[in-house]
Amino acid sequence: MSKIGSILKNGSNGYQYFTNLYGQTNNIHEAEALIQDIALGGFTHYSELKSFELKSDTSTKITNISDRLLHYLYKTCLSPHEADDNSSLSLQLENFSDYLSKSQELWNLWENLWENVFPMISRDINITSTLRQKCYRRPDNIQSSQLLSVEDVWFLDVHLSPEYRPSSWKLIFSSAQHGNNWTLFQSNVLERGATLLIIREKGAEGRVFGGFASCEWCIKPKFYGNSDSFLFQLQPYLQLFKSSGINQNYQYFNHGAQTFPNGLGFGGQIDYFGLWLDSSFIRGNSKAAPHSTTFGNTQLSTNETFEIDHGKIS
Repeated sequence: MSKIGSILKNGSNGYQYFTNLYGQTNNIHEAEALIQDIALGGFTHYSELKSFELKSDTSTKITNISDRLLHYLYKTCLSPHEADDNSSLSLQLENFSDYLSKSQELWNLWENLWENVFPMISRDINITSTLRQKCYRRPDNIQSSQLLSVEDVWFLDVHLSPEYRPSSWKLIFSSAQHGNNWTLFQSNVLERGATLLIIREKGAEGRVFGGFASCEWCIKPKFYGNSDSFLFQLQPYLQLFKSSGINQNYQYFNHGAQTFPNGLGFGGQIDYFGLWLDSSFIRGNSKAAPHSTTFGNTQLSTNETFEIDHGKIS
C-alpha cells in the first residue's frame, strides 16, 4: 500500500515513478508477475468498458492472460535473435527499465488498470505523457467477428493511428456472409478509404493474419500506398510487421489484366507478396522466406500457399 500511495502522490508522474520503482528489479519472477498483473487488470477493464462481443466459446470474464500475449509483451525485452524465435517466452531483465518506460503497449494496459482501480483520480489527473497520446481506443464494431478475441482487438486497436480510425468501422465484405465472390469483394472494397483485412486459413492450425491498408484500394498494375500500412498475425502468435523502409511496395490491387497478377497484395514484389489473395478469393500465399522485404514479415500462413476459411474486410 505504501508503494501505491507513493504512485498516487506523484499524480501525472505516477507511471514514471512506477517505472523507477520496479525497473531495477533483479528478480525475473517479480518482473514477470508485474507484467502479468498489469495486463490482467488492464484487460479486465478494457473488456468491460468496451462490452466486447467475443467468440461464442470465450467467456466474457477475463481470468487469465494467454501465453501469446505475454510473449508479445516480453518481445521488446528480448534480443533480436530471441524476438524472432516465437518458441521463446522468457523475459530479459537487461533492458527492463527501458522497456517499462517506453512500451506503448504496457502503458496502454497500465492506463486501463489505473482507470479501473482509481476511476475518480484518473479523471482528475491530466496525463500529458507522449505515450499517452499514442494509446488508442478501439474502433466501434471492430470486435463483432468470429475471428477476434479481446486480446486480438486490443492488439489491433493499440497499433491503429488515430487519423485512420473513423467513428465507426463498418463491415465491407465477409466470406461467411457474401461467399467467395471476388466481383462483390472488389466492388465493395474499391475507394473505401483505409481498411483492415483479416484472414483465417483452412487447416488444423487455422492461423489468423491480415493487413492494414492505409490508402484506399484502387485498381492499378503497380504498387502504391504509404508506410502507415502494416501486416500482422493474430494466431498462433501476436506479431506486428511495420514498414522496413526497404521499398514502397505497400499495396497492390489489380483485376482483368493478362500480363500482371490479378488479386490483392501487401508488400514484397510481383509474384512474391508478403500477403496475397488471388482473384478467386479462395486461395492466397505468403512468400516471405526468411522475410518479406517491405514489412520484414515472416511467412504468415502455415504453408506458403493457403486456402481461405474465412476472410473479412472492414
